[in-house]
Amino acid sequence: MTTPRAEPSNTTDHKQPSRLWPVLWLVWLPFLAWPIARLLRDQPSVSRTGAVLAGVVGFVAVYIWAAFRNDISRPSAQAHVAGQAWVPFVALAGGAVAVVFSNGPEWLLLFIYASAIGGARRPRRMAALAVVAAMVLAVGAGLLTGALLPALGQTLFLVAAVGGLVVGLGWSPSIGRDGRREAGAGEVAHAGGAGAIRTPDKRLRVFISSTLEELASEREAAQAAVTGLHLTPVLFELGARPHPPRALYQACLQQSDVFIGIYWQRYGWVAPNMHVSGLEDEYGSAAHKPKLVYIKRPAPDREPRLVALLERIRDENAASYKSFATTGQLQELIENDLALLLSEGFATARIRRGDSA
Repeated sequence: MTTPRAEPSNTTDHKQPSRLWPVLWLVWLPFLAWPIARLLRDQPSVSRTGAVLAGVVGFVAVYIWAAFRNDISRPSAQAHVAGQAWVPFVALAGGAVAVVFSNGPEWLLLFIYASAIGGARRPRRMAALAVVAAMVLAVGAGLLTGALLPALGQTLFLVAAVGGLVVGLGWSPSIGRDGRREAGAGEVAHAGGAGAIRTPDKRLRVFISSTLEELASEREAAQAAVTGLHLTPVLFELGARPHPPRALYQACLQQSDVFIGIYWQRYGWVAPNMHVSGLEDEYGSAAHKPKLVYIKRPAPDREPRLVALLERIRDENAASYKSFATTGQLQELIENDLALLLSEGFATARIRRGDSA
């Protein structure tokens, strides 16, 4: 029996939103002072001045709303619904184009804000695409409205710099040869440190996510691997419970320390009031927990939406990502990976204690 080659597991740390993010979103707003001052200096009619200022206020309102509801500020499963996360960027980019063509190239600075919101998209290739799109639109609008090349070049630099800064600050390099997230290991370590002393009945909780029927034996293998390490497996099973299913599995996730995702061919059921299945929602709701992902192969009939989810997991690069063929292989992988994750957490905690000493 041949063991399948493990998928690359290099990852990038998806950080918790920093308290400095509000400052980052607002620090660009003073750039608007220059075109507004020029507008008032030209002394247009009251109606035109009012219309321009009303448009700018609406633009800033959309920007501020998007700044605190993007993939960095509020990461969630809903942020990744196809097309939905592009709406704020498209609205800002379209608004910038409209204002520039209506009032002149001095308003090209509005593309800075579109670039900032675009840079907050996830995965990173989407953020890069948005920043490049903002740059292209700025160049096109500038050339068509007669912008001077030095001024256009300066604006283009700011659009690229701001978008690139948001992309860069939202992610940091991975730590460790196997690429697991330092933040995730730190969370596991902290759970066992002096700040959170656990009694024997409060062991680390491992949430196991998969479709129920097609992976029933794999769920049992995962449960056996977790209990074999004297940890607590958390499995969401549909049944007669006095709570809505989504509220129940999200509560289970919130009380868990590690997320394990097992995927094969089925994407799972999408509830009438949901855009994604419970399977994808569970992954998105586990935003900042350490994640271990296992893909069963071969999978000749894998559903397209599951293919898209696995591509998203791969592109986000925020989880250990391995394949397996049998339940025995899966159980061995989980045992080894959980043991390594806990060892990394212990080592990280020891290093931090040494630094603080």
